[in-house]
Amino acid sequence: MATATSIDVRVAVFRGEPIDQAQWRHTALSFSFGDQSPPIVIHAVGSPHAFTLEVKQNCRPESEVKFAQAIQVGQLRGPMTNAELVFFMSQTPINNLDREFNCQVWVEQALARLKAANHLTGEQYERGVDGMTTVLMEATDEEMD
Repeated sequence: MATATSIDVRVAVFRGEPIDQAQWRHTALSFSFGDQSPPIVIHAVGSPHAFTLEVKQNCRPESEVKFAQAIQVGQLRGPMTNAELVFFMSQTPINNLDREFNCQVWVEQALARLKAANHLTGEQYERGVDGMTTVLMEATDEEMD
């Protein structure tokens, strides 16, 4: 039986394709566990009107080729199991009817749900969203407009 443990949350940002501009950068939530069980990444993947939720078990974003930076959000306020976390995060809606919806919107909404459920503080939420925005704007091809 899985034991609830502390969970550390980070926002992972990956360089954009085909060019590295803020709008093309991919974002995901990365979780590591206090009991040293394998880390996971949860994110919205796909294209406009066709996004799905992906859970990658035993995934370390920093080992990915397109990895740009991780923003330390903080530790969840209470312990959870891997399964409880995945279930909670999977309840963050994916809105394929909204043309503006993307992985970046999903990450912000997922952090907001964690805050609303008192799993994150307001300060942690702001750190995650502000940090993500800053790293998105640091895209190397951003001046190409």
